[in-house]
Amino acid sequence: MTAVAIETPSAACARWRTHVAALGVGAVELGLSAGIETGAGDPRVTLDNIALQLSRVTLAPEAAGEPLVNLDTIGLEGGRLELHRESVSARRVAVTGGRVQVERAEDGAVSLLELFKQRERAAKPPSTDSAGKPWRFALDAFEIDKLKIALAAHGFGQPVTYDIDPLTLAIKNIRSEGATPITLQAALRIAQGGTLQLAGEANTAGDRATLRTTLQGLSLRPLQPVVSSRTTLALNSGEVSARMQAQYRVVKDRAEVRAKASASVDNLQLAEAGSGERFLQWKSLAASGINFSLGARSPRDRRHRGARAKHKNPR
Repeated sequence: MTAVAIETPSAACARWRTHVAALGVGAVELGLSAGIETGAGDPRVTLDNIALQLSRVTLAPEAAGEPLVNLDTIGLEGGRLELHRESVSARRVAVTGGRVQVERAEDGAVSLLELFKQRERAAKPPSTDSAGKPWRFALDAFEIDKLKIALAAHGFGQPVTYDIDPLTLAIKNIRSEGATPITLQAALRIAQGGTLQLAGEANTAGDRATLRTTLQGLSLRPLQPVVSSRTTLALNSGEVSARMQAQYRVVKDRAEVRAKASASVDNLQLAEAGSGERFLQWKSLAASGINFSLGARSPRDRRHRGARAKHKNPR
């Protein structure tokens, strides 16, 4: 049995820098057991019971220095690596606590996405010389708990801000092969008002997926900068609620998306910014039976195709 524990006095003591980003880790704890079997064939190397915890993880643009990602812990439990079988698996990967900043600049660039785009551009293209058998991968659960996300959009005079506090997410049965569907459960609360819940599942092949979402009481007040930048009105109140069920599938190499939804805008009030005089107000405006499809053939198309086929092959 091999066990390793590393404790650094500060995050700065464990920083990796590139010309794109700086990654910091305050502490690392690692435990595992290793085994090697020798015989007539190739040696069999197995790393089992892998447990890894990273604490005080930060990610920042190299130029600015202000971290966009601050995570309390990232943990891996029940890891297993079998080199001879080209297989890697884990029981659980969890991100717990911390804060992520996502900002959209006036030119439309999103800070965190730009950081990863720069990383991709700086990375060397993968070699195509050795195209071997793909490794097998299995992760029983990926979880996020107590994570805060600060969203901001600039370009409207004052920034539009929403704060997610907290985000909870669980994705289970992530595998490179097998018949067990991948499942998703997520819930988040918006500090300015509102909640969002998501549930869904997808098959391993990626040609079938379903998603159910419920948005409840999302406050429109943070959108006031958008309204004031384009009108002389003040958005005093308003809430959006919605429900949606969506389905994705691939049929004969044709991708289809179908969705059914209902939505409402409640307690909306718009007023003249200068005088405060009421401009528009309602208690509730709702729409139901909203249907959306993309790539799917309509019943009329199917009837026409059937008619043509019947004409071509009369009985």
